Amino acid sequence: MNNNIIVNNNFNLLRLIAAFQVMFVHANDYLVNKSDLSWYVTKILNFSGVTVFFLISGFLISMSYAKNQNLKTYIKNRILRIYPGLYVNIFIGIVILYVFVDLNFDFNFFKWLLTQISFLQFYNLEASRAFGTGEINAPLWTISIELVFYAVLPIIFLIDKKIKRILPCIFLISIIFFIYNSSSDRNLFINKLINVSLVPYLFVFLIGFYFYSYFDFFHKYLKDKFFIYFATYIIGRICYYYFNNIFLDILVNYFIFSFLVFSFAFSFKGLDNFLRGNDFTYGIYIYHMFFVNIFVQIGVGGSIYVVYVAILSMCCAIISWFFVEKPCLNLKSKSLYRSRMKNA
Repeated sequence: MNNNIIVNNNFNLLRLIAAFQVMFVHANDYLVNKSDLSWYVTKILNFSGVTVFFLISGFLISMSYAKNQNLKTYIKNRILRIYPGLYVNIFIGIVILYVFVDLNFDFNFFKWLLTQISFLQFYNLEASRAFGTGEINAPLWTISIELVFYAVLPIIFLIDKKIKRILPCIFLISIIFFIYNSSSDRNLFINKLINVSLVPYLFVFLIGFYFYSYFDFFHKYLKDKFFIYFATYIIGRICYYYFNNIFLDILVNYFIFSFLVFSFAFSFKGLDNFLRGNDFTYGIYIYHMFFVNIFVQIGVGGSIYVVYVAILSMCCAIISWFFVEKPCLNLKSKSLYRSRMKNA
């Protein structure tokens, strides 16, 4: 595999776009009316930023592990990528809750804290139901999924090497669970558990894995082909709008969309050079709901507050990157951070 081809990409910009998409959707859902301009902006940004993250993770983390399959190094690198920024974020969330609600440092609090510092970030603290939207930082549920992706990736590599035909079966099973999850009764505990597990989303991560594994084949169909896939995706979205069904959803919003995402990554050489290798994605993603919740709590809203959320989230992301995330990434062993793929 030609790694020189792979490292010339726009993944940092893609993730930044995805983070802003998630932020704008959440801010608009809670802070603006449907008559406001920013609500229509959200409709224009009607794609899944979370899907972009899962696809890119499947690609980049597969590349990282393929370059160095030492488990100790792999685990250390994954911990340094996720937990330092997350722990600072959790501490700030606790401070915010302490200021706005009657927060008791009791058994329930420490049980919640244990879930947040481990890999069960989808668990909600009862006290936060009285604050803002009812959950201090709802987007963190995807951190749980990402962490499990990281955990199963070595197993995926092993299966792909030893019993290659099993992996497509796992891929298909994940799609079946995705179909079930899309229409399941979320009042049932088992369905809630499935919704926050990796099972319905594993196929998305595996798409990224396959794009990396067969990159030599896919590259010629991706490079400088963005507008072809963009047109195909738009046509698919129109069809999905008029003939809404789960199979069209999977085809358009996951398979065709994956080609759109990776073609963007490899079509516009140097497009994300203005970022200078800095990655503010994580900070925007984990901090924006603090501000949405605060504005909901104090009873203000409107399009201007979406702008405030964007500015404040970006400020937090910059601080988090330069003072927490980047110093920790420099500690990674044989890190891709020091190459063009530095933020994997």
